[in-house]
Amino acid sequence: MGFYVIVVLTVLNHIAYKGSKMLISLYAIELGASASTIGILYSLYSFFSLFLALYAGRVSDRLGPRLPMLMGSVALGAGLLLPYLARGLVPLFISATLIGTLYIFYTVSAQHLIGAFGAGHERTRNYATFSLGVALTALLGPTTTGFLIDSVGHQATYLALSLFPLGPVLFLTFFAGKLPHVAGESRKENHRAMDLVRNAPLVLGDGAVALPVYFELGSKYPAVARLDRDGNFVGMTGQCLIDCIINNLLRQMVWACGIGIHAGTTTYRI
Repeated sequence: MGFYVIVVLTVLNHIAYKGSKMLISLYAIELGASASTIGILYSLYSFFSLFLALYAGRVSDRLGPRLPMLMGSVALGAGLLLPYLARGLVPLFISATLIGTLYIFYTVSAQHLIGAFGAGHERTRNYATFSLGVALTALLGPTTTGFLIDSVGHQATYLALSLFPLGPVLFLTFFAGKLPHVAGESRKENHRAMDLVRNAPLVLGDGAVALPVYFELGSKYPAVARLDRDGNFVGMTGQCLIDCIINNLLRQMVWACGIGIHAGTTTYRI
């Protein structure tokens, strides 16, 4: 039950988050902002997250997921409420900066918490269900925002979206005891962020991309493209992997060029 509660809370937050990314662009246009200004506003959602993602993971490891999730939800609600309270581009910049800086703590910690529900295949299934919930918000967020803008205008839409994080804030404040206990960790191992590049799915992309690419490499280079049971590359060096990928890409490019030349010749003859 607790797992599905986290999925619902994340859906609520992400509807507001993804809806606001569309809303901020449309509202800035109404305020007369230039294209470059709108681009800067939109990029603020991701700019600070780029530098804080690893730190957010460390905070979640040390404090547990509840407090970072609560902080991210509060920041999301406050960032959405600000443009409703004050009109202008300055509140939009503050809003985008606040959300872009702190909402990453909710995102990372929620995924940390999902990992506490079960193990093995159950954990894989939970992450798949969680990902489907997040994917659903890509539809619901912009759609809901568009209808709200048509109905009540841009500023009132900010107020409406700010109500979505209220559910996660209330639950994490008063009912967090229903969640699985994930204690803060004090790791003695000296792990580095660059150690992640040894993990095949992270190197090659998400599951939809990683598996076909890995099996392609495994069929052509079985001596080097091998994984251990944890999904890490073994029996190969980084340079060897790069050489394999480059050689494969070169062959594909030559093949594609040959197809293009043949197609062009056939068209010419017709």
